[in-house]
Amino acid sequence: MSDTIESLSGENSRPNRHKKNLEMPGVLPGEQKAAASGHHEKSTRLLTANELRTMIRNELAQSHKEIANEVLEEVHQAGEFVPKTYWTELSSEVAQQGERLASIESRVRTTEAHRKGLGGSWLDLVLAVMTLVLVAAIVVAAILLPRQTDPNPNIMVDLAALYQATGDKEEAIATLDEVVAAGIRDVEMLERVGMAYYGLEEYTKAVALLAQAVDRMPQDEELRLALARSYGEAGQRQEAIIQFTQLIEIEPSNWLYYKEMGQQYEALQNYDQAFAQYQKVVDLTPDNIQGYTLQGNLNLELERNYEAIKNFARALEIDPNIWWVHQLLGQSYAGLQEWDRAIEQFMAAMELTPESPTPYLELGKVWRALGEFEQALSWYEDALDAQPDHVPTLLEIGNTYAELGDCEQAVLQFMLVLEKQPKNSMAQDGLRVCQSQ
Repeated sequence: MSDTIESLSGENSRPNRHKKNLEMPGVLPGEQKAAASGHHEKSTRLLTANELRTMIRNELAQSHKEIANEVLEEVHQAGEFVPKTYWTELSSEVAQQGERLASIESRVRTTEAHRKGLGGSWLDLVLAVMTLVLVAAIVVAAILLPRQTDPNPNIMVDLAALYQATGDKEEAIATLDEVVAAGIRDVEMLERVGMAYYGLEEYTKAVALLAQAVDRMPQDEELRLALARSYGEAGQRQEAIIQFTQLIEIEPSNWLYYKEMGQQYEALQNYDQAFAQYQKVVDLTPDNIQGYTLQGNLNLELERNYEAIKNFARALEIDPNIWWVHQLLGQSYAGLQEWDRAIEQFMAAMELTPESPTPYLELGKVWRALGEFEQALSWYEDALDAQPDHVPTLLEIGNTYAELGDCEQAVLQFMLVLEKQPKNSMAQDGLRVCQSQ
């Protein structure tokens, strides 16, 4: 046994880890509303545009700037005076859009009542944002939709986002479907609804809208990139590659396009083309680790460990402080059963990120491969100290106990995995093997 392995086999081999005290970020208290000064005496029928601007800023500007700016633009276009009915008849305008806006607060509270492990600050934040968005939606409805009954697409998309925030994905999708059914003529709205579908993982619907937007604005790189990514997520890899090819024609020096096109080729198992795209990344950005790690990951997946070692070593020459590159280099050495070098890299990764469970997991795998099961289980315990619900570690513990013939303990670990991931095939297989004995 080498000096490196012997030095790690004792009780004091694992370093003391001073874990950071991670706190949920607090919510900064909002500023108190400034008192409006210099008010004109109000008419019974009209508000001045300045007065309405003040009301909008006080209600919205600090926490919902995007909608506030949209409303202010509408006020600017309306001229000096705005009918007071825009403000006084808001409730009836919102009622015409349906009762869903008014029920959002109760939906949030009902949803939160069923969530476990979330602090009250989260609910307070959601409710605060919800209130501001409701006010924003009301003001937009008042200014943009006087005496209209058709839903305003901007409000509907905001509403869909609220449903998504409360966990009601189906209602969010249904709301966007209403916008599409009503007809979308504006290219910006095509993009906005398309990206909302993308965020809801409705990639086929996202493609349908974003493709229309790209047809109207073929030189818009952001639109075409969104379409390319949507095609990829929808499993339409060749269509995604066509879009990335056109993006490269527009901007041939953007390494990101080569990277993402290479990933599409990799998903199609066209590895030669994937390597060619990743080499373009290296050529365009020789001092960027991206190209080297992309090549290294693919070489590691294909068990070309010598080539992977070269890729990851070059990346570490550029930046030696990236923990996951040390880990991947360690896995490459482990693939060649060069255990000393593997351990050296896993230890380097652990020192750079003591809060991550994966370096401890990889060290445990080394000791399991060496037949040192007690040492392996000890490192797995360290991984669970870093992240108690880390599924790969729970699986590895189950497999280790199964290898030791202790199916009782193995079953417990596999059951823990299935509680978190009911369709985990590796846990199902392990459980099946143990139950058959």
